[in-house]
Amino acid sequence: MDATTADLLNARLVRMERRNRLLTWAFGAMATAGGLIVLAGANPSGALTPSVFETGKLVIRDKEGRGRIEMEVTAAGAPALLFRDATGKISMGLAVGPDGAPRIDLVNTAGKSVIRMQADAADGSPRIFLADKEGKDHMVLYVGPDGCPLIGLSDQNGKGRMAFHLNPDGAPAAEFNDANEKARIRLICPGGSPGLMLADEKEEPRLAAILTPNGSPSIGLFDATRKTRFGLRLDAEGSPLMECFDSEGKPRVSMGLDAGGNPGVVRMDKKGKAMP
Repeated sequence: MDATTADLLNARLVRMERRNRLLTWAFGAMATAGGLIVLAGANPSGALTPSVFETGKLVIRDKEGRGRIEMEVTAAGAPALLFRDATGKISMGLAVGPDGAPRIDLVNTAGKSVIRMQADAADGSPRIFLADKEGKDHMVLYVGPDGCPLIGLSDQNGKGRMAFHLNPDGAPAAEFNDANEKARIRLICPGGSPGLMLADEKEEPRLAAILTPNGSPSIGLFDATRKTRFGLRLDAEGSPLMECFDSEGKPRVSMGLDAGGNPGVVRMDKKGKAMP
């Protein structure tokens, strides 16, 4: 039951985005709106030949003269496309960061990014962040390079408190963290056998409950060194058994009922041999 559930979000995930489709749409919109896409004159056949238009910054204005769409390469060398509302505030931005990671931001009226989408520069993994009105992240949706999806939830202090994910074998898992982002509760289901684990402030498992593949329940209590000290279980026939273990994790006392309902107690020495 010491089964690990793959680390779920102990590190803060960074930002994200998708860009090419929206850029294509933006150019199309500018063309239909009479935007500044420069074309050469028609050749004898009547076909248009595109020419090159170069500028440091392109601003498209509405009929009131307000800049609504801007394209530029920032001082950091990042190409960016910005969409502004009627008051001049940025509502959406697309950019490629210096590290090559594309990103899309949706911005609220207070100028805070509340939805961010990004493809990681290193491995291309997609990520989506949802933030509150102050721009603090509270939810992340992520697909790792191994193809495993993950959902993480954060508190008001930006600490990861809950995470849900699928392991590479498809087994679901959930983790609940304390205010210090230490995993205190884990829910797992490896091989179709559901399990619950409770951990101390050092993330060491102290209690575990599982259902074995044949459906038999089992509960184990552990010390700070992960040694089993106490166990309760039902065997395949439904007979209960209680076991006590020494500091080395070896069983010393077993009590239970056999299939006929007869009680029994067995004491064992350090070598596991029954004592009279």
